[in-house]
Amino acid sequence: YPSRDLRFGLLEAAEGRVGSPVDKLILSCFRWDVSSGRYTPFAFGFMRVGGVLSLVFIGGLGLVLWRRDGHQEEPPRSSANDPSSDDSGSPST
Repeated sequence: YPSRDLRFGLLEAAEGRVGSPVDKLILSCFRWDVSSGRYTPFAFGFMRVGGVLSLVFIGGLGLVLWRRDGHQEEPPRSSANDPSSDDSGSPST
């Protein structure tokens, strides 16, 4: 048997108790084909993984942009152009 088929067979037989998370992710993209007697690519599995990765990317980008927008500091105001703050000490008329 090809090593990939043997590995996937062991992962399926162990019902998820053996193998790394990466192995389980890869296994979700392949299905056992009875007619060929091999593991074959499973299109829906690839689309599901791609969709999850897209959501994670978009969510991360949204979080970065939200934090950047919410934590920008305003530049300090110049008191030279502000008529309400008079530092001369004399009463204004």
